[in-house]
Amino acid sequence: MVARVTHETDVAVVWLKKEDWPRWQKIVPELPAYEQWLTKAEGTIKALTDRGQPFDKVGVDPDAFSLWCRLKERDASMRTALTAYADAILALKALRRR
Repeated sequence: MVARVTHETDVAVVWLKKEDWPRWQKIVPELPAYEQWLTKAEGTIKALTDRGQPFDKVGVDPDAFSLWCRLKERDASMRTALTAYADAILALKALRRR
């Protein structure tokens, strides 16, 4: 599970869809089976909720992520790129709220 603090109050939690999993495993080979990933993701969300930490589930589309990686010259096969992408999406949402 990938979660990252983007500023003092919000945490970006990467959220991937089961139907996209075969594509995700081609892009990020180090990802575990979907069920393992989901268990860890839900554990992260529970931990954040239990401690009162605001978070935002950031849905990530594999095609949009791959394009972003090419434009940013990031290695899409690294989970750290997923975290950076989720941070960027959450930051854009915050800017749009202003």
